[in-house]
Amino acid sequence: MRQVVVLLAVVAVVIAGCSSPSETIAENLVGNVDGVNDVDINSDTGEIKVETDDGSISIGGGEVPSDLFVPLPDGYDVQAVVKTDDGTSVSVAYDQDRFDELASYFNDWTSSDSPDWENSSITMDQGGSNFRTENWSMSSSTINLADCVTAESTDGKPNAVCVLVISE
Repeated sequence: MRQVVVLLAVVAVVIAGCSSPSETIAENLVGNVDGVNDVDINSDTGEIKVETDDGSISIGGGEVPSDLFVPLPDGYDVQAVVKTDDGTSVSVAYDQDRFDELASYFNDWTSSDSPDWENSSITMDQGGSNFRTENWSMSSSTINLADCVTAESTDGKPNAVCVLVISE
């Protein structure tokens, strides 16, 4: 599965031009990896969907699974969804000014869900930009909230708040 994810990152770069020939090349490239059953690249949205022997991967879109263990507040853009027999990973991005609101939401949610959730946070200054991260973890589940840089950033500075939810 790791080989497929790394290859998908390469494919995303190849199809950045969103032209039909590069889309065909990328689909053929990923389609020749052992364990890959189907590849669909949408040049209009940039979404890449791959079905493997272990599950499915959707990068640049997709839908948050309805059975995700934590409800996500509205207003997100799906960045990636990976579903395998081993678990689910969902990455979404929110407007950058929602960090404090989201941190409060996940603090409240984890507190009401179970006393076993552990919380940690880090704030650091890097190159004049402030990066904050909050992490909640319990057994095989993790929620990570962080200032992040998405593809839309033109200056390399944080332009969104990303939430990564992982369950095994």
